[in-house]
Amino acid sequence: MDKLNLKLLGITAEGFIGVMASTEPENYRTTGAKGQNIRVWSAQSAKLATQDMGYNTTTIDWGDAFPAIQQGVVDGMIGATPEATYTTFKEAISNYVPYNAFVENYAYYASKKTWEKKLNDEQRKVIEDVFARAAAKFVDWSRENDAANLKNWKSSA
Repeated sequence: MDKLNLKLLGITAEGFIGVMASTEPENYRTTGAKGQNIRVWSAQSAKLATQDMGYNTTTIDWGDAFPAIQQGVVDGMIGATPEATYTTFKEAISNYVPYNAFVENYAYYASKKTWEKKLNDEQRKVIEDVFARAAAKFVDWSRENDAANLKNWKSSA
Protein backbone atom coordinates (compact mmCIF):
# COMPACT_ATOMS: atom_id res chain seq x y z
CA MET A 1 0.00 0.00 0.00
CA ASP A 2 2.93 2.32 0.66
CA LYS A 3 3.99 2.19 -3.00
CA LEU A 4 0.47 3.25 -3.96
CA ASN A 5 0.32 5.91 -1.25
CA LEU A 6 -2.74 4.30 0.29
CA LYS A 7 -3.82 3.52 3.84
CA LEU A 8 -5.93 0.36 4.21
CA LEU A 9 -9.01 1.13 6.32
CA GLY A 10 -10.75 -2.20 6.17
CA ILE A 11 -11.77 -5.28 4.25
CA THR A 12 -15.20 -6.82 4.43
CA ALA A 13 -17.18 -9.64 2.82
CA GLU A 14 -19.94 -9.02 0.31
CA GLY A 15 -20.80 -12.68 0.17
CA PHE A 16 -19.41 -16.20 0.08
CA ILE A 17 -18.91 -18.13 -3.13
CA GLY A 18 -20.22 -21.54 -4.15
CA VAL A 19 -20.72 -23.56 -7.33
CA MET A 20 -23.68 -23.15 -9.63
CA ALA A 21 -24.45 -25.83 -12.18
CA SER A 22 -26.96 -26.85 -14.80
CA THR A 23 -27.38 -30.23 -13.05
CA GLU A 24 -26.63 -31.49 -9.56
CA PRO A 25 -22.93 -32.34 -9.26
CA GLU A 26 -22.06 -35.95 -8.41
CA ASN A 27 -20.54 -36.39 -4.95
CA TYR A 28 -21.00 -32.69 -4.19
CA ARG A 29 -20.43 -33.33 -0.48
CA THR A 30 -17.03 -34.96 -1.03
CA THR A 31 -13.86 -34.17 -2.94
CA GLY A 32 -14.53 -37.03 -5.34
CA ALA A 33 -14.98 -36.49 -9.07
CA LYS A 34 -18.07 -34.42 -9.83
CA GLY A 35 -18.48 -35.29 -13.51
CA GLN A 36 -18.73 -31.58 -14.37
CA ASN A 37 -16.64 -28.98 -16.12
CA ILE A 38 -16.86 -25.71 -14.19
CA ARG A 39 -15.93 -22.19 -15.25
CA VAL A 40 -13.27 -20.56 -13.09
CA TRP A 41 -11.76 -17.11 -13.28
CA SER A 42 -8.16 -16.60 -14.34
CA ALA A 43 -6.47 -17.22 -11.00
CA GLN A 44 -4.41 -20.29 -10.25
CA SER A 45 -5.90 -20.43 -6.74
CA ALA A 46 -9.43 -20.69 -8.18
CA LYS A 47 -8.42 -23.37 -10.66
CA LEU A 48 -6.51 -25.51 -8.15
CA ALA A 49 -9.12 -25.20 -5.38
CA THR A 50 -11.96 -26.09 -7.76
CA GLN A 51 -10.01 -29.06 -9.13
CA ASP A 52 -9.28 -30.20 -5.55
CA MET A 53 -13.03 -30.14 -4.95
CA GLY A 54 -13.38 -32.68 -7.79
CA TYR A 55 -14.42 -30.49 -10.71
CA ASN A 56 -12.82 -30.19 -14.12
CA THR A 57 -12.14 -26.53 -14.88
CA THR A 58 -12.13 -24.13 -17.81
CA THR A 59 -11.05 -20.51 -17.52
CA ILE A 60 -13.74 -18.21 -18.94
CA ASP A 61 -14.21 -14.47 -18.51
CA TRP A 62 -17.13 -13.43 -16.27
CA GLY A 63 -18.94 -11.76 -19.17
CA ASP A 64 -18.88 -14.99 -21.17
CA ALA A 65 -19.94 -17.29 -18.32
CA PHE A 66 -23.72 -17.06 -18.80
CA PRO A 67 -23.71 -17.95 -22.51
CA ALA A 68 -21.05 -20.62 -21.90
CA ILE A 69 -23.37 -22.32 -19.40
CA GLN A 70 -26.42 -21.89 -21.67
CA GLN A 71 -24.58 -23.34 -24.66
CA GLY A 72 -23.13 -26.25 -22.68
CA VAL A 73 -19.51 -25.15 -23.04
CA VAL A 74 -19.31 -25.65 -19.27
CA ASP A 75 -21.73 -27.27 -16.83
CA GLY A 76 -21.58 -24.41 -14.36
CA MET A 77 -19.23 -22.06 -12.61
CA ILE A 78 -17.62 -21.04 -9.36
CA GLY A 79 -17.24 -17.34 -8.70
CA ALA A 80 -20.56 -15.90 -7.58
CA THR A 81 -22.31 -15.26 -4.30
CA PRO A 82 -25.82 -16.64 -3.75
CA GLU A 83 -27.19 -13.17 -4.58
CA ALA A 84 -25.30 -12.93 -7.88
CA THR A 85 -26.28 -16.50 -8.70
CA TYR A 86 -29.96 -15.88 -8.00
CA THR A 87 -30.22 -12.50 -9.70
CA THR A 88 -27.92 -13.11 -12.69
CA PHE A 89 -27.72 -16.81 -13.51
CA LYS A 90 -30.97 -18.45 -12.38
CA GLU A 91 -32.22 -18.87 -15.96
CA ALA A 92 -29.10 -20.85 -16.93
CA ILE A 93 -28.70 -23.15 -13.94
CA SER A 94 -30.72 -25.42 -11.70
CA ASN A 95 -28.34 -26.11 -8.80
CA TYR A 96 -26.26 -24.12 -6.36
CA VAL A 97 -23.88 -25.63 -3.81
CA PRO A 98 -22.91 -23.08 -1.10
CA TYR A 99 -19.34 -24.23 -0.54
CA ASN A 100 -18.24 -20.81 0.74
CA ALA A 101 -14.92 -21.59 -0.95
CA PHE A 102 -14.01 -17.97 -1.67
CA VAL A 103 -15.16 -14.56 -0.48
CA GLU A 104 -16.35 -11.67 -2.63
CA ASN A 105 -14.92 -8.72 -0.74
CA TYR A 106 -14.51 -5.00 -0.61
CA ALA A 107 -11.46 -3.09 0.54
CA TYR A 108 -11.61 0.51 1.77
CA TYR A 109 -8.65 2.87 1.42
CA ALA A 110 -7.69 6.44 2.17
CA SER A 111 -5.00 8.59 0.64
CA LYS A 112 -1.89 8.11 2.74
CA LYS A 113 -0.99 11.76 2.18
CA THR A 114 -4.35 12.90 3.56
CA TRP A 115 -4.20 10.33 6.36
CA GLU A 116 -0.78 11.41 7.55
CA LYS A 117 -0.73 15.14 6.81
CA LYS A 118 -4.32 16.38 6.97
CA LEU A 119 -5.83 14.34 9.81
CA ASN A 120 -4.90 14.48 13.45
CA ASP A 121 -4.66 11.45 15.76
CA GLU A 122 -8.21 11.89 17.04
CA GLN A 123 -9.66 12.03 13.51
CA ARG A 124 -7.68 8.96 12.43
CA LYS A 125 -8.92 7.05 15.49
CA VAL A 126 -12.56 7.92 14.74
CA ILE A 127 -12.20 6.82 11.11
CA GLU A 128 -10.46 3.56 12.05
CA ASP A 129 -13.16 2.75 14.63
CA VAL A 130 -15.99 3.52 12.20
CA PHE A 131 -14.51 1.30 9.48
CA ALA A 132 -13.83 -1.55 11.93
CA ARG A 133 -17.45 -1.49 13.17
CA ALA A 134 -18.88 -1.11 9.66
CA ALA A 135 -16.78 -3.97 8.29
CA ALA A 136 -17.92 -6.30 11.10
CA LYS A 137 -21.58 -5.36 10.54
CA PHE A 138 -21.24 -5.84 6.81
CA VAL A 139 -19.94 -9.39 7.28
CA ASP A 140 -23.04 -10.14 9.38
CA TRP A 141 -25.23 -8.57 6.67
CA SER A 142 -23.53 -10.62 3.95
CA ARG A 143 -24.26 -13.86 5.83
CA GLU A 144 -27.92 -12.83 6.17
CA ASN A 145 -28.06 -11.81 2.50
CA ASP A 146 -26.51 -15.12 1.41
CA ALA A 147 -29.08 -17.03 3.51
CA ALA A 148 -31.99 -15.01 2.08
CA ASN A 149 -30.84 -15.61 -1.49
CA LEU A 150 -30.30 -19.31 -0.85
CA LYS A 151 -33.88 -19.42 0.45
CA ASN A 152 -35.08 -17.58 -2.68
CA TRP A 153 -33.16 -20.04 -4.79
CA LYS A 154 -34.73 -23.07 -3.07
CA SER A 155 -38.25 -21.65 -3.27
CA SER A 156 -37.95 -20.89 -7.01
CA ALA A 157 -36.34 -24.24 -7.95
